[in-house]
Amino acid sequence: MTERELAAEIVAVAELAATKAQSAQYELVYELMRLQGQNRDSIRGVVEGMLRLPTPEQAIRSEAEFFSQRTFDHP
Repeated sequence: MTERELAAEIVAVAELAATKAQSAQYELVYELMRLQGQNRDSIRGVVEGMLRLPTPEQAIRSEAEFFSQRTFDHP
């Protein structure tokens, strides 16, 4: 693997980690707003529209896509 390829792989892993972390924020904010009595539509408007957080489902799809594009050598 070249240095450039390694750098690209590091960036891809960091982007996936950020997506997963943001989806955890989505879940936290969603649940806190639900506990405060907000309705589902207003919550989604905040977390998806204003905060632009990915849903947990989007994070799962991103992770599946990430790993489907790579091959791993096993010893």
